[in-house]
Amino acid sequence: MIDILNKAFRKKGVYPKKYTITGGYIVQLGAFSNLKNAQKLINQFNAAKKITIKKIDNKILYVALLTGLSYTDAQLKCSKLKEQGQDCFIKKP
Repeated sequence: MIDILNKAFRKKGVYPKKYTITGGYIVQLGAFSNLKNAQKLINQFNAAKKITIKKIDNKILYVALLTGLSYTDAQLKCSKLKEQGQDCFIKKP
């Protein structure tokens, strides 16, 4: 129900804080061996975001993430990105 209200408000150009629910879902945008590449990608988004560091097989990866999304918002973001040719996937909280 909240997502339906938010969509209706967004169509009117209204973004009420009162009806915003923060979720715990994450959209992973990519993983990079170079921090600057991760920053370049993540800075394209106006959302809660972070870069985490993972060490895999003695290599460091910088993982670009959008955070704090409801499941519906995570699905919408990832679908739009895939339409634009950007890979992504959703992680559970």
